[in-house]
Amino acid sequence: MRSVSDTEAQQARNWLDARGMTFVTGPDEETDLTDRQILEQLKMYIAAVRMAHAFGCDAIGIQYQQGLKDMAPASDLAEGCSTM
Repeated sequence: MRSVSDTEAQQARNWLDARGMTFVTGPDEETDLTDRQILEQLKMYIAAVRMAHAFGCDAIGIQYQQGLKDMAPASDLAEGCSTM
């Protein structure tokens, strides 16, 4: 996730926006969804897809509650994108 570039995450965000996905964002990272959090979640999705591809997986799980919650925004967007 940390090796995914800001540019790649922004390209994914642009793709979602172009297809009509709407995000309601706010300024406070504690109480609102922020644009930075969206890009971090998209980095998580891109990293998960790369790992699944590298290991030949048909499906993977994101163990968000096992410590990832302390270092990354919620994985909801990454998990939701995997069903698209």
